[in-house]
Amino acid sequence: MTLPHLLAALLGCALSRRVPNYRRVPVALAWLLALDLAAQALRLARGDVDARLAAYVAGGEVPPYVGAARAAWAVEQVLRAGWYAVRAGAVWQVLAARGVVKRGSTTGRGGGDLKDETPAGRRPGGLCCAPASRSPRMSAGPLGWGSVARIRAISAGLRTLLAFAALASSLVLFALYPLVRGRPAELAAVALFVAALAAQLVAATRYILRWRAPDAAQAVALVLVCGALADAAGPWIVGQPVRDWYAGGPSGAAMWGVVAAIEAVALAKSTGPRK
Repeated sequence: MTLPHLLAALLGCALSRRVPNYRRVPVALAWLLALDLAAQALRLARGDVDARLAAYVAGGEVPPYVGAARAAWAVEQVLRAGWYAVRAGAVWQVLAARGVVKRGSTTGRGGGDLKDETPAGRRPGGLCCAPASRSPRMSAGPLGWGSVARIRAISAGLRTLLAFAALASSLVLFALYPLVRGRPAELAAVALFVAALAAQLVAATRYILRWRAPDAAQAVALVLVCGALADAAGPWIVGQPVRDWYAGGPSGAAMWGVVAAIEAVALAKSTGPRK
């Protein structure tokens, strides 16, 4: 599953250079890949994960982790939670929080552009665009909510807050490990997955209700939703992802393969002759 994901991330980076409204997607794909690789590395560092899972599924006694192995377990749980949060956030941004696609508008080299149809920006004649004499980014001033500097500051603050939250969560899981290991941790993972799936389904429903032919970013987001549904039908449907985790491997590989194919087609169209 890692190789198709890596291919999708690389193609996404190449496509974002040619299609501006695709730039958010490869960032999310890169984060998902980084989180997955880090979680896999932590599992490999413990070494005996498969044997412990087999004993757990069989109902045998599984000794608790200690020391560095216990810390690796705690960090891995946070990374897995972050994976589902990032996927849900990316789907929501693309399908539910984006502007309306204007018919006939272009980005210059591929795909439709996204325009916010706001009355304040509407000119006589029905064209929706900002007045040429004022820049939307500068109109609010250097400290205004619409300024680039303020948006970047808020983004940096959120990243710092998330980093502290991840660290705190890992420390809490490390401290509570004797109490939450096993079934409690499994149920918590299921609850988080269901919440992330619900957010993705809401975003997909909102998009479908105002259906337009999807661009590359929207098509990828819809594929991610389908992948989440496939996970629900595989390792999560009976609420035992530890026992059935590997059932989601083939569907995950297929999902990233479809994402890579969408990006390859969009990239080919964006490099074609301009009309």
